[in-house]
Formats: sequence, structure tokens, C-alpha cells
Amino acid sequence: MPPRSVLICDDEPELAEEIAEFFIALGWSARIVNSGPEALRLLESGFSPTFLMTDLRMPGMTGEELIARVRRLPAHLRPRYVVVVTGHIWETMTPAEFDADRLFTKPIDPDALVAELDRMTGALPAGPYRGEAS
Repeated sequence: MPPRSVLICDDEPELAEEIAEFFIALGWSARIVNSGPEALRLLESGFSPTFLMTDLRMPGMTGEELIARVRRLPAHLRPRYVVVVTGHIWETMTPAEFDADRLFTKPIDPDALVAELDRMTGALPAGPYRGEAS
């Protein structure tokens, strides 16, 4: 299986660093940017992660604007999946409202996040993860 990678776009550097460290400890490749324009520049330069994980509310360019711009990139420059991680949603919101593949709320449960991302890439079968009961 090819290595899994994530581009984390969040204007909270400490949170982004914690998330990146968690992924790196599990053998993932992780890059951090703190704004939508930074994320676009990195993607346009040829960095093609498995996942783009973005916050919604960021100065300069919102996560929704970033996702819209990313979806318009040529296929070879786009991440395979787009994941929204935010503290600014209502329970009735869905990933489709943001043109995202998944939607997670802050604070993040890192084990649940990785379990879902693993399932998305087919790294794990659907069902219990890390000893959780079904």
C-alpha cells in the first residue's frame, strides 16, 4: 500500500502541529499550512496528498473557498479526499454542503479520525478499530 499523506490547513498552528504529530507517529506523511493560499500553492507545486484536511473559518480564505478552488485543480494536483475539521458546524450539516468527503468536529478524537480515514483508503475493513466493540 502506498504511504498515506495528509495536508493539514488550519489557522491554529498548535492544533495543526498536534494533529500532524499524531499522523506521523502512525507512519503517515504530514505537512502543515496555516492558510488556504498556502495550501493552494503547495498543491499547485505538485504535492499531492491522500487527504486535504481543512478548517472552515480561517482569515483570508475560508475552508469552503479553499475546497472550491481545490476541486477545480487538474486531477493530478488534487488530493484524493477532502476532509473538513471544524468547531463551527451544526449537527444537521453534512460533508456535501462543503463539497467535502468527510466532516469532523473539534475537538477531534484522533483515534476515530484515523480509523475513518483508514476506512476511506481501504487500509482497514469497516467495523471495529483498535479493539473497540461493535
